Amino acid sequence: MLAAFQRLSSTFIPGREKRWPALILAFFGVVYFTISASNHYFFRSFCFDYGTYNQMFYQYAHLKMNSTVYEPQLDNFLETHLTLTLMVLSPLYWVLKWFMGTYALFLIQTGFILSGGYAVWLLVKKRSGNDLLAALFMLHYFVIQGHFSALAADY
Repeated sequence: MLAAFQRLSSTFIPGREKRWPALILAFFGVVYFTISASNHYFFRSFCFDYGTYNQMFYQYAHLKMNSTVYEPQLDNFLETHLTLTLMVLSPLYWVLKWFMGTYALFLIQTGFILSGGYAVWLLVKKRSGNDLLAALFMLHYFVIQGHFSALAADY
């Protein structure tokens, strides 16, 4: 089976298969970001959780820990949503706030999914040495229905 993929990939014009990973990443990056951002923009998501995450993204960037979204008895975000990665990602607020605004978390989420696809491409490329097979595996990773259903919800 691997020999068939190697013969098939050798029929392509040399150097063209190097562009496939970048094209697949760009295409699915646009698709994934559009799904999550348009759902939020057209009010097709439960905005309470995303609003809370956005506020805590801002608060952590300003070295604060309190949330004004919850009732006074639950003034700490970590009481209800134990999300430690948001603290680590909070410096990205200063990089992304001027052009992404409240959609910065959607961009970060899309970036994590794309990095997983790129890791699949690197792994298969290293194990098989075949660019076409690696691109097909990366394409398979991106069309998994779990990604689309996860992006239909909030961050």
